[in-house]
Amino acid sequence: MSETIFPPRIKRRSEVLYHLKAAKFPSGHVVYPPCEIDPETGETDPEYIQLPKTGTVVVDTVQRIVPSWMVLNGPYHVVVVECDDDNHTRLMSQLTGADPDTDYTGWRVQARFRRLNANEPEGTIVYGFKWEPMVGPAYLHT
Repeated sequence: MSETIFPPRIKRRSEVLYHLKAAKFPSGHVVYPPCEIDPETGETDPEYIQLPKTGTVVVDTVQRIVPSWMVLNGPYHVVVVECDDDNHTRLMSQLTGADPDTDYTGWRVQARFRRLNANEPEGTIVYGFKWEPMVGPAYLHT
C-alpha cells in the first residue's frame, strides 16, 4: 500500500517542487531544499533564491531495482547536479531521457517539469523537476 499524499502536503512543498527555490543564509551558504535554519552554521533568516535550471552532473548512479510504483520508469538514473549559480549548489534528482548503460557524469543537464509520483490511478499526481541531458539541436540555443 502506498503512502497517501494529501494536497496540503503538496502545497507546503510547492516552493521546492514547482519553483526550484533554495535558502541562502547571511554567510552565503545555500541549502536545497530550503529550510529555516542553516544546518552547518545555525544561522536563521534566509533569503529565498531561484536556482538556475541548468547544471552539470557530478555524480551518476543507475537504480536497476525499482519500487513497484516506478516499474514503468526503471531502470533510471539518480544524479547529483551542480547548478550554474555562483554558489555551485548541488541537488539530487532523477535523470530522464537517459540510456541506463551510459555514464552521464560531466554532462550538461537542464531541469524539466515532469510527473514525479501518483498515489493510485485515481489519486493525487505530484509534479516537479527532473533533469535531462542537454543534447541535440533543441539545446543549441538555450
